[in-house]
Amino acid sequence: MKIQDLKTLSAGLVAIMLLFAVSCDSVTGNLDSESDRPSLSYDQLSDFTMNTLSEDGDVCETAFAFGGNYATCFIGMEQLRENRWGWTNGPLTEGNYEFDIYTGAGRCDLSKGTHVGILFVDYEDGEVTVRYELFDGFFMTEVHIYVGNGELPMVQRGPRTAYTVAPGQYTHKNDNLENLTSYSQTFDASGEIFLIAHAVVCEGCVPSSIIYGIQSYVPALKGNIYTIDPLNQTETIFFNNPDNYAGAPWWYPNALALDEENRRMYFTSDKNSLWFYDMNTGLVVDADPDNYFTNDDEILGAAFGDGYYWFIVNRSGDLGKVSFDGNGKVTSVVKEEMSAGLSIGMGDIVYKDGVIYGSSGTGAPGTQTIFFTYDTTTDTDPFESYDRPGERALQLAWGLDEYGELALYGHLVTDINDVEVREWYTVDITNGVRTDLEWVSDYRYEDLASEVKLCH
Repeated sequence: MKIQDLKTLSAGLVAIMLLFAVSCDSVTGNLDSESDRPSLSYDQLSDFTMNTLSEDGDVCETAFAFGGNYATCFIGMEQLRENRWGWTNGPLTEGNYEFDIYTGAGRCDLSKGTHVGILFVDYEDGEVTVRYELFDGFFMTEVHIYVGNGELPMVQRGPRTAYTVAPGQYTHKNDNLENLTSYSQTFDASGEIFLIAHAVVCEGCVPSSIIYGIQSYVPALKGNIYTIDPLNQTETIFFNNPDNYAGAPWWYPNALALDEENRRMYFTSDKNSLWFYDMNTGLVVDADPDNYFTNDDEILGAAFGDGYYWFIVNRSGDLGKVSFDGNGKVTSVVKEEMSAGLSIGMGDIVYKDGVIYGSSGTGAPGTQTIFFTYDTTTDTDPFESYDRPGERALQLAWGLDEYGELALYGHLVTDINDVEVREWYTVDITNGVRTDLEWVSDYRYEDLASEVKLCH
């Protein structure tokens, strides 16, 4: 079906809905319920599932969470007159649950549906937190959640009350999501509860990025990893590092780099001791049990790209390329000279499309700093550098700017009047020119890493 056909079909169905709409007043029987008039929805009319279009032309469908043995299909419930698909889930006691989210499962037939994500439900100490997490390629434009002690929400229809499963009548509703892939809401609750989780889910790409920062080992920091959003100026703990790396220089852990495909976050705990945090299992693993690195390999700046861990040997001009086996363990370390006579004091590097971008010192801090590029795909003048006099080297990471375009971010820790200042910049990749974001973060990071999803 063409997009224009879908638009025409949707418009026609809206007209039909207006002809058959029933006036409703307030909803009852919900925990923290609202008294808004119910919103009219095409899927109130029947049990089939309907495609609509987002503003950008993406095809969108209604979705519900399916709670397995806790799930009861709306169709056939004697309390309901509506003939529509979806599930109420319960009764749920305090605990943690994971429910699958499906679109297009007409008549509650999972074989007709598409598994688009997971609903996480955490019910503890009188609070219920409901969290949607969609798979890659899907995003939400609306969310409606019912949490209550009754199996279904109820509405007041004139002098009587009636059960309903219309999403506009649920405990919580948000009809103006900006193409989110994750959404969370917390409710007060007590006793056994029932849950209905509805969303409008669209299939398409949503640009996204995460910047990670690793802290050094000092007693107050302990090498933890944070997620950082320089645009919204937030920092959130991501990983509590279990090792304290006692005896290592204060600027370790360092050399952070993410293998996105295998979900392994590599870092050095000392001069050349390489580890990875397995984001799938939560374990910290020795990545170099066979000691491929030499004592001369002091690793401070690193990046991951095209299946390799790239690093600069500190105080040299050598670029290292590390290969791994299927378990994330080192199988080889190969080094090449980027430029004769070069001595780089990191700083940091990032990698994109075969090119290394770096910010480094070549002399005393604040006296000789360069921004450089090194093209790993050519032997013809692969190295270029740009002097940045009077500046200190940055920690670097890719991210998205306010327009959803790729941008290079830089983090700088410096002392001003004996006060540590943790500044953030965007960096022009053509010359290293910095633009101050006018944000001072709460924490300092010895190195950065990132994961970015673009849609073009």
